[in-house]
This record gives sequence, C-alpha cells and structure tokens, in this order.
Amino acid sequence: MKHASQSEFGRPRTAALSQHPAKGSHASATAPTDPYDKWSLLQALTDAATLYELNHRTLGVLKALLTFWPDRTLTPDVNSCIVFPSNRVLASRLNGMPDSTLRRHLAKLVSLGVVSRHASANHKRFARRITGAVQQAYGFDLSPLARHSDHLVQQAAQARAAHHQLMILRDHVAVLRQSRLEQDPACPLVEEARQMLRRKPDLDALTGLKTALSEALSNQDTPPARPRFCDLAATEMSTTDVQNERHIQDSLKQDFDSEGLEKNASETALENSELTLSNDCSDKARLETKSTCPAHRDLELNQILGCCSEALTFFPNPVRSWQDLLHLGDRLAPMLGIDQPVLSQAKQHMGPLEAAISVLCILQRASEIRSPGAYLRRLTQKASAGGFSVRPMLLALKNREKAACSV
Repeated sequence: MKHASQSEFGRPRTAALSQHPAKGSHASATAPTDPYDKWSLLQALTDAATLYELNHRTLGVLKALLTFWPDRTLTPDVNSCIVFPSNRVLASRLNGMPDSTLRRHLAKLVSLGVVSRHASANHKRFARRITGAVQQAYGFDLSPLARHSDHLVQQAAQARAAHHQLMILRDHVAVLRQSRLEQDPACPLVEEARQMLRRKPDLDALTGLKTALSEALSNQDTPPARPRFCDLAATEMSTTDVQNERHIQDSLKQDFDSEGLEKNASETALENSELTLSNDCSDKARLETKSTCPAHRDLELNQILGCCSEALTFFPNPVRSWQDLLHLGDRLAPMLGIDQPVLSQAKQHMGPLEAAISVLCILQRASEIRSPGAYLRRLTQKASAGGFSVRPMLLALKNREKAACSV
C-alpha cells in the first residue's frame, strides 16, 4: 500500500491510515488473524474524523459500504473484505446521492487509506461465484480498517479526551466571562468571549482568552463585601409559604430585596455613567462635582418605566434598580435588530445608562422607526458632538401618553 504524501491532504496535521504500519503486516499470510467489529471501527473513525478531515457525508458513504459486507466482523487480510456494489446501487442506499458527489467521497476514502480499490481489468466492480460462493471479487476492500484498528482506536481516544478538555475549558471561560461582566459590562473581553463561545474555537484560542480574563479579574479592585443574608432585615410574609415550597428560581439575574442594596446599585450605575451623561457640565466639573451635574439626579426609575411601558410587555419581571435597567436595555437591543457594535458605541459616547434608556425609548416608538440600529447610531453621533440628552425623548413620550389619555 503506497504512502500518502503531505501535499495530498493540504495540511500537515492531516493523517492517513496508510501512513501507519499495520499490526502484523509482515506476518505470514497463513498466520491466524482476529476479527474486528465493523461498527466499532466506524464509531472510532467518527470520533477521530477531525484528525483525518472526514466530514459526515464521507462517513455516510463508508457506512453504506459497510452495509454491503454480510458479516459483522472484518479481517485484516489483504483483499479479504471486498464489497462490489455499483455506483447506482450505492447511491440508492445513500438516498439518491449524486454520482459526482459519490465518486468524490469514495476517492477521499481511498486516498486516506480507509478502504482500498481492488480493480478488475475493465475497472468494473463484480464477483465470480462458484456453487453460490464468491471465489473472486473486484471492488472496495474494507480490510484496511481492521489492519489499522489499533491506531484508529488510539486516535479516537485522544480525540475524545481533547474534546472533553475543550468543553471544560469552554466552561471555565464562560464562568470568567460572567464574573467580568458583573464587574465591568463595557470590558471588550466580555464581548470577545461571547463571540468566541458562539463558535467552535480551538484550544489555543480558548487558553489565551482564559488567561486574559483571569488577568483582568485579578487586576480589578476587590468590590466591597455584600451584607450577609442573616444581616438583612426580614420581612414577615402576609400568608404562609406552603405554596412556594416547590419554587425553583432559574434566572441568572440578581434581584436585590433590600432597599439599601438597591440604592447602592443605582448610585454605582449613576457614578459610572455620569462622566458621559451630562451635556451641560465641562470635563473638569464632571470630575470635581459629580453630584451637581443635572444628568439623572432628578429622574426616578419609575418615571422612566412609566414613559417606556412597552419594555415591560416583553420582560414582565420587575425592574428594581438601575442595574436591572441596564440589563433590560442589553436584552432588548438584539430584539430590535440593533447590532452589538452599535450598542457598544452608544454606551461609549452616551454612557451605559443613557444608552439603555435610549433603547427603551426606541422600543416605545418602534412603529414609527424603520431602522432602530440606524436611529441609535444617529443619536450616538449627536452624543459624540455634545448635543444629545434622553430628557427630551422621555418628555416627548410622556406628552404623547397624556395626549392619548385626554383623547
């Protein structure tokens, strides 16, 4: 059997079964051989398909070839497991696969050494029978699968171990991303991790992202410790809790039951956004006297939600803090067709809080706005030029509501 060169497969990591010496290939032809289960070998090749650059269509063709071998086991003797279906019969078993596609997948199996051709003089596939028994057959030989079974099983075990390691690493990256998201939602690593986890990254890319997230978390200042549950003031229930004994809370959103925690969360969100929210204060005034900037100190959360009541029809869960409002804006933006880069740019120029309020206002006027993404991009341009505030938008929505009620 000839050795496949590296140029046949395009990439150095691609392996061929014919490149690896078979177990007992130099033994005598009369030496006893052990049978091998054909379906176990197919499963092993499926697990290691990435190493050989085999796709599911090529594996489907191999499975169809195996169905023409009457026994469940294969023997490693050369030309001992020959099947001879015609392309028409083989395509029929593959649910009508086109002939050109079938030939391409068969050539792939032969080039990798998974099967070998035992061609006749006219290159036809057939068998000579004497008294009902096959004496001579020409077609595809399946014995390479049995000869290279040891190497195939080893590669499949390594592929499964690598897959498990990749899944564990993905879980670690997801946990680190969530921790970073809670500390700094505007961190670019958060968006990079989200994009990477939606695809199929390799081990090196995930390892690099895990290291970057770990370093970012270690460099972040330690947040103040939250009060323990036992220190929170308990509120007496108005009825018994029997009806809640089977309640399961599966939401990832953090709900704060203490008014003090709500106040701290809202003040934190305001302090993070006020450096970009105010259009009337200079940069020096924003840094020195943030409490005097009229950004949102006189706006209450229930007033904003009253003007943007449409958002509550999509997410009926109560919005108890400014942080909940930020999360609500992030969840509504994709539903409106606003791309993540557009939302990130809006947060950069407006501030996270004003960007979230803008998304809620756009949703309230969704019937009038043809392209919410372009509309938010235009508002971002105004914000970068220093001529934007959400206050007129909220006032216009409030006036519309009053006018509708009067009618």
